[in-house]
Amino acid sequence: MESLRFLDFDLMFQRTAEGYRASVLGSPAGQASVEFTPPFSDLELENFLLRFGRKRPMRRLGTPQIEVVQAFGKRLFEAAFNGEVRSCLRSSLDEAHRNEAGLRIRLRLAEAPELNDLPWEFLLHPAFNRFLALSAETPLVRYLDLPESIRPLAVKPPLKVLAVISSPTDFPQLDVESEWRRVQESLADLQSRGLLILSRLESPTLPHLQRWLRREDCHILHFIGHGGFDPRSDDGLLLFSDEKGRGRDHNPWGFTIWMAGGGVKRGTVYGATDELGYSPVENPVHVHDLHATMLSLLGLDHTRLTYRFEGRNFRLTDVSGTVIKKMMA
Repeated sequence: MESLRFLDFDLMFQRTAEGYRASVLGSPAGQASVEFTPPFSDLELENFLLRFGRKRPMRRLGTPQIEVVQAFGKRLFEAAFNGEVRSCLRSSLDEAHRNEAGLRIRLRLAEAPELNDLPWEFLLHPAFNRFLALSAETPLVRYLDLPESIRPLAVKPPLKVLAVISSPTDFPQLDVESEWRRVQESLADLQSRGLLILSRLESPTLPHLQRWLRREDCHILHFIGHGGFDPRSDDGLLLFSDEKGRGRDHNPWGFTIWMAGGGVKRGTVYGATDELGYSPVENPVHVHDLHATMLSLLGLDHTRLTYRFEGRNFRLTDVSGTVIKKMMA
């Protein structure tokens, strides 16, 4: 499939006496500018970032969450992309469509670095009702003015390829050896001409891979094995093996915690992960829920346990946390 080419929409931000100016330096539809003030107070922005962070929006947030994120992204868009700038963006999108190209939106924030704290990745175009950063046709980048052009990555042959082949014994078995033979056959000509070196990791464990990469160079890592998708993080995963040949995916989302005494209900199992042990699929417990429950077992109300920091009352459970009554005797 032919790769999509892009036209650039360069938007520069500068401070003014009463706020900021957003100026279109270059675009398929010419130039434009608008003056604006950030639509959020410091407290609103802080609470939003505590709840959602600065990552691009996930496609699978719950309905109440996605409505909050959409409202935030719409307010940010309507402030910075107002008036002539919005008209210029609309015309630029039309021009890109006529040229069968995408429109790369480049934010130049060097002259107003404090605006880097705004999560621009949540910009939502109200006319399309979609996040710009989630469309392959409208990538959003924070553009850095570099003193020199970016040099292309040059690789002196031979190209070094490392194959990691993982088929854990406690998961459906894959015909990985046939796949490995096909890889070898397809690259045999390049290897014979000294243009490529193909290696296979002896043991498909993460520690072994780390040790190998510390000793050797690698241009391409080719993984053969089980993969998956985590709807919570909206991201993929690769299933490595542990030292005993069983599946291990090195995930950050699913944990097991054992509790006893102190008012915990005996013999209770609360929550469950998916078949890979990657994401919670039943009664998910956030760390703030766990802290709220532990504080309750100690006789403390987590909503009233606060400390003062930078003029604001903070609590261990932040702005959330629910006591899990089913875990308590």
